[in-house]
Amino acid sequence: FDGTSITRRSAAERSLAGLVAAPNGATVLPGRSLFHAVAASFALARRPASAWLLSPWSAAGEKGRQEVARVLDKVELGAFADHPVDGLPLAQSRRLRLGQALACRPRLLLLDRPWHGLGRQERQSHAALLRALCDDGLTVVLVEDDLETIVELADHVVVLDRGRTVAAGSA
Repeated sequence: FDGTSITRRSAAERSLAGLVAAPNGATVLPGRSLFHAVAASFALARRPASAWLLSPWSAAGEKGRQEVARVLDKVELGAFADHPVDGLPLAQSRRLRLGQALACRPRLLLLDRPWHGLGRQERQSHAALLRALCDDGLTVVLVEDDLETIVELADHVVVLDRGRTVAAGSA
C-alpha cells in the first residue's frame, strides 16, 4: 500500500496508514448510540484502546465530536445520532459501518458487498453515497456481485473467477 508492503502489518497499523475496511459483521457496542459507535472508531483510530476505554470523550475531544457529527451527517445518519445501534434496519446498519470506517479517515476504503441484502432502491442510494465519497477523492475497492450496480458505479472493474483475473477495464 502506497509503495510499502503491508502483509505483516496489524489491522491497527494498516488503519493508521489509511487503509480501512468497513465490516459487515455484528453490531458493535450494543446498547450504545450511533454517535458513540462512530466516536469509538474515531478515538480508537487515533489512540490506544486502553486510553479510549478509560476516557472516551477526552480521547475524542471537542474537535472529535464535531468530526463524528460530520461523519454521521455524511452517511445520512445525523438525525439518528442518539438512537441505539441495536435493532437498526439493515440499510442504516450498513451506513453505520461505513460511518465507522470513515471516522478512521481512510485514503483507501475496502468494502465487501456493502449492500448485500438491501432492496434495489436502497442499493442505488448506497451506490450514490459511495460515488459522492469517490468524487470527494476517496479511493474505494469494492467486492460486489451486483453487476447492475457495479456498471453504474465503478470507474474500473476487475472480474475474478476462483481468484484469477478474467477481465479488467472500464465497466
